[in-house]
Formats: sequence, structure tokens, C-alpha cells
Amino acid sequence: EIIGAMTDGVYEFHDYLESYFPNEVIFVNIKMTVKGDELEIDYEGSDPQLPLAMNLVAGDAKAHPFLCHPLVNYIITAADDIPRTGAMLRSVTIKAPKGTLCNAEFPAAGGNRMVSVSRFYDVLLGCMNQAVPGGLVSAGYGIAGIIVASSLDPKTGKRHVSTVEPFMGGGGGRCNGDGMDAVDVPRGALRSAPIETVEIEQPFVIRRFGVENDTQGAGKYRGGGAAVLTIENRGPSTMVTVRGLDRFEFQPWGFGGGKCGQSGSVILNPKTAAEKDI
Repeated sequence: EIIGAMTDGVYEFHDYLESYFPNEVIFVNIKMTVKGDELEIDYEGSDPQLPLAMNLVAGDAKAHPFLCHPLVNYIITAADDIPRTGAMLRSVTIKAPKGTLCNAEFPAAGGNRMVSVSRFYDVLLGCMNQAVPGGLVSAGYGIAGIIVASSLDPKTGKRHVSTVEPFMGGGGGRCNGDGMDAVDVPRGALRSAPIETVEIEQPFVIRRFGVENDTQGAGKYRGGGAAVLTIENRGPSTMVTVRGLDRFEFQPWGFGGGKCGQSGSVILNPKTAAEKDI
């Protein structure tokens, strides 16, 4: 019934991921066809699988949930009593060509595939906005950044690794209200770690963790504010990595005349003579 209420037609959308190689981008393409109460999603035209850890292996599944996540969210929102089983996708067919970043073949690295899954979410959402009268929501921050630190244990002299925080941006402006500050639906299950725990586990002082002012995308319903996290690292041997970052060049898009959200940034040694945008 929910699919049948969409407007019949063929809808197309595309977006980009940012490569780790200079002057390269990664293209994600999608076509969604609604016909009666059946829906087809086709990722033909997306880039080949990558020599990076950003590949998804969808296999031969008729409808892999990572390739139709916004549709699942829409169904369980429109019918909140529906059982959350694979039967929800019985009327959905997904075409994910093998050898592409959305259905890679061996050998392919996929440890950072969630950054690609975030963009698969955005492109399907771009089609759904066209098929659902009035649209649904603009693109959110579109990343799943996970901060990880490795430091020396002063008692044992050995290294230990901690997941410090999942890093959030703002949600896109919705059809019926502003976006959410510092969180978006695809990654809404991620929770922040208590600051006290982070400072016990690692030689960090968290100087600020909050919502950055004036980062909301403008519109009738504006986007949510971005998160800002300022970490002081007091461990000379401590290494910090963040996987899953994106949207430094390609801003989250607006819908229905709404403006784009802001790009992300990572600043080393902020407000010092050694300040550097990395």
C-alpha cells in the first residue's frame, strides 16, 4: 500500500563520494521505477569497485537492505506497526551490477563500506523525494565518522585501542519541520560516548562537544546544526584516526528550493600559529 501510494514513474538521481586519491571522485548513480505496488532500484552506471576499503558486497540478494535503507525507514514510519522482517521488501527488486562499488567481487576491501552506504542512502532518498508528493527530507550530513585512538598503557607499556566517538553532523530539513541537530536518521542508532569515559580511557581532554552555530542549511525548514568536537591530545605517542569522513567537497544537497548544508572540516592545532586544515 505504501509503495502503491507513490507516483508511478521512473526517477533518477546521482551523487559523489570523495576519493582518497587526489583529483578523483567516485560516482554513485541510481534509477528508481515505481509501477503500481512494485518498485525497482537500479544502480547501473555507478563506478566500478574501488582499490579502497569502501566496497559493499551485496551478493545475489533480491533486495539488500543497505541498498534500500531509506525505503525501509519510510515504510516503518508510514506503518509503524509493520513487522520488521524481510517480507517488507517482497515488492522491491534491486539491480546492483557485480564488479561495482555497490556489489563488489573478490578480492575487494570493504572495512569502510559505511561511507559508501551513506551515499547509497542519499541517492535513493533523492529519487523518493520525487516519487512521494511533497518530498520527504533533504540530504543529511552523509558520513559515519568513527574516531579511534591508539595509545600506550602506562602500566604495561603496550598499546591499546579505544573507539572514542561516532562523529555526527546535522539531519536534513524535513517536509514537516527542521532537521535534527547533530544526528541524522541513517546513523541515529549511534550514541555518543560519555566524555568522562573518553578522558579515562585515553590521554585526551575534551575541550568542546556541542552544536556549531550557523551551520544549518537554510530553507523553509532548515537543516540541523553540525556537531563540533575539540580534542586536546596529551599523549605524545597517541595516534588518532577517523574513518568514514566525507562531504568535504560535495555539500549535502537541499530539496524543493532549500539550500545545501555546509561542508565538513578537520582542523589541526586550531587557533594557534600552527593551525592547519587537513
